[in-house]
Amino acid sequence: DLQTGNLTGKLGFDFSQVRSREVSHWFKITGTQYLASISGFHLNIVVRFFRNIFSGFLKNKFLNLISLLVSSFYLLSIGPKIPLVRAFLMLLFSIISTKFLLRQNNSIHSLFIVGLLLIYNDISAINSISFQLSFVATASIIFFTKNIYARC
Repeated sequence: DLQTGNLTGKLGFDFSQVRSREVSHWFKITGTQYLASISGFHLNIVVRFFRNIFSGFLKNKFLNLISLLVSSFYLLSIGPKIPLVRAFLMLLFSIISTKFLLRQNNSIHSLFIVGLLLIYNDISAINSISFQLSFVATASIIFFTKNIYARC
C-alpha cells in the first residue's frame, strides 16, 4: 500500500519527498507531525536499540564502536540534517572524551564546540531555524536536567 509506505518512510527515514497529502493531513489532525521530523532523539533511539541488542555479549569498548558505526550509517542514510549532525558529533565527543581521554564528558562544552564546528562549516547555518531550535532545546535539556538532579 502506497500510503503505508509513505508513512513508514516518513517515520523511519524522513522521506519528505514521498509525503502524500493524506499522510500530512493525518499528521496535522492527530498533532503528531513532530514524529516525522528527524532529531537527535531519533538517533538516540536507534543507537540504544542496537546497544541493547549487543550489550549481553559484547564489552563496552565494542558497544561504543557499534554506537559510532550505527550512528554513522544512520547519518549517511538520512543526510546531514543539523539536529542529526549535532547529535552525532556530541556522541562522538562523548565517546572520545570518556573512553580515550579518560575525562568526564561536559555536555555544554560539547554542544558549544559542535555549534562552532557547524557554523565554521556553513556560516548560514546560524540563520537556520533547525540549528536554533536544536541547540536551544539541547542546551535547555542539559541545563534543566542538571538543576533537577541538583535539587534531588
